[in-house]
Amino acid sequence: MRVHMNKKTRKKPVAKLKNARHSQKKKTGVSQLERLIEEAEADVAAGRVEDFDLYMKRLEGKHNLSSSGDFDMTETVLRQVRDRLGPLSGEAEQAVTEALEIVRRMNGSSLSPPVDQGASDENFKGENAELQEYLSWTDDRQEQYQSDAENLNAKWSGKKMRDLNAMWLIVIDGKVVASGYTLRTFPFEEEFDALCEKTGKYPFVLFGPLMLAIEETRVWHSTVAPNDSYPTIRVNVKTDKSELELEADFDTGAMDTYLDFSIFKQQGAMALTETNLKKHSSHLGRKYSYTAKSIWLEVKDKNEHQRRIRTNAICVENWRNSPFVIINPTRVALVGRDTMLGLQPMILLDFAKRQTTVEYSVATNPT
Repeated sequence: MRVHMNKKTRKKPVAKLKNARHSQKKKTGVSQLERLIEEAEADVAAGRVEDFDLYMKRLEGKHNLSSSGDFDMTETVLRQVRDRLGPLSGEAEQAVTEALEIVRRMNGSSLSPPVDQGASDENFKGENAELQEYLSWTDDRQEQYQSDAENLNAKWSGKKMRDLNAMWLIVIDGKVVASGYTLRTFPFEEEFDALCEKTGKYPFVLFGPLMLAIEETRVWHSTVAPNDSYPTIRVNVKTDKSELELEADFDTGAMDTYLDFSIFKQQGAMALTETNLKKHSSHLGRKYSYTAKSIWLEVKDKNEHQRRIRTNAICVENWRNSPFVIINPTRVALVGRDTMLGLQPMILLDFAKRQTTVEYSVATNPT
């Protein structure tokens, strides 16, 4: 999202950036901080980001950031900005980070050290469990294994993800052995199992903070709100055991596909294997547990032309008590934008009839 400012509004943050930069020059010299501040100045001047020093002051008051020196506040602020403005470019994130640091310094306080400073943040913390040891653990212990690694290596993984332009990392022996941006590029189950067998260890799988972000826009399927509906799309989910046709909620505010795992287990279409990744996350303030399962997802258009794509879906345990049914209690699946970017359909949302129409420009798969 781009926030436009008039020239008068722009001048103030640009001037502040310059003053702060010059006041710090004697201390830091020409450094990465200097270059990032110059980029922040350019972004603010061009109207590509909001007047962040005012925005950060509001956040400081709202979240009492000035008294929260025991942890790195940069990521906290970035999450707040992403929630408000949507996904940010790398330049915009740098602008947010540096604008926050400038405001904090101008107010007489300092931030925690940057992610890439300090020897303690240079290396991954934690050792992979031997595969057989991991398989002997309970599901809760396996979830905790991943959660502990994410919490302990938040700064390390944040830097790696920026360097690799990734939203997920697979780590073995402290090294990134695979990375990608969406679940469509995540290893399929047989590939993940082969990696476990080859190394004899169970990998750490680290997801970025936006990996499972969902905006929950509302339309089409009736929701808990009066006169409200959620857009839907009919999909066919195939596994190596069976297939199910579902009327899924369609949400471009979500990147990936989310499924009610219990339905597929009851139909014999899926089963939780001992090597399946087990993790937990939260949405709308409620925690949920999930695993990643490889599926074929098919979508037909109005002319019965069909395309399919292989991807990984987030299969949510205890779906009926999960956050995915808060807005739409009848939901059984949610399909995000990454699948549609792969299938490349033309989708018409008819708000008068509350109908979704799918059409392909050609009858074959785009790949």
